[in-house]
Amino acid sequence: MGQGHPHVTEAIARQLAAPEEGIRERYIARLLTKFPAPLSVCYLVHSVNEATELALRIARAHRPGKDVIVLDDTVYGMTTSLANMSPGRRKFWVQVASRKDAADVAAKASVIEASGRGLCGFFAEGVFDANYLRDAYASIRAAGGINVAIEAQTGMGRVGESFWEFARHGVTPDVVVIGDSMGNGFPMATVVTTPDLAAPFDTGTGGGPVACAAGLAVLDVLEPPTWSPSFTSLGLNVRGAGLCFEIDVPDAQSTLARLRERRIGIAARGNTLLFRPPLTFSADDASEFIEGLRKCV
Repeated sequence: MGQGHPHVTEAIARQLAAPEEGIRERYIARLLTKFPAPLSVCYLVHSVNEATELALRIARAHRPGKDVIVLDDTVYGMTTSLANMSPGRRKFWVQVASRKDAADVAAKASVIEASGRGLCGFFAEGVFDANYLRDAYASIRAAGGINVAIEAQTGMGRVGESFWEFARHGVTPDVVVIGDSMGNGFPMATVVTTPDLAAPFDTGTGGGPVACAAGLAVLDVLEPPTWSPSFTSLGLNVRGAGLCFEIDVPDAQSTLARLRERRIGIAARGNTLLFRPPLTFSADDASEFIEGLRKCV
């Protein structure tokens, strides 16, 4: 929502000055209203690394297999396990599927089954084409695995009217990971899952009262989400919705360097530019961005 959003900073300052009792329980209850049944159990932690690691623990605790299916262009985190799921360090227990072909998810599930090792979960992050998540989730469930939606970049209203990317596709995962967007940059994250997958995991001091104050303030501002700009007029291969777009270009790294020279904030993954601006992004900002992108591509 932009750096230093006044409603969030004021809520943090109030909680530091005069702590409110029961704020953790109030925040969890309000956050869970954003999820469909049966996603009703919440674990608050400090970072998306902790949250994704906990999602992996949940999958492995409830499924006999230990292998995972990940996407071909996604970095999952900095912990040892998550680094081993990311490009450059992937281990024998990781199968890599295409984010553009859901049939490849089913194929990788078959590879794991044939190996005799067993599948525990599918970890999907980013924005997806129509029907991808529906078909991929069905394949994972048929193979006995758990679907994990990582909404660190796409969640909290960033994809427009749908509060989550999975909701935009009309599917429900088994586990959801949210990152520090839930605190507008304040260090907090969470895992939301179903009662049958819940267990007494120790999440340390996650979900402290100041973090929950920040989280409640963010939900105040996002009630309801009203942003829905479109960048389909770019004439490029654009995927996404709201303010969460992926733009395919021939040479993303060179384009990224030129954009940064023009002080346009954007990231890249392979030959795809990742566009995740603050939700304060205006129509004038959009015009400036599109003009800059046209000159750099």
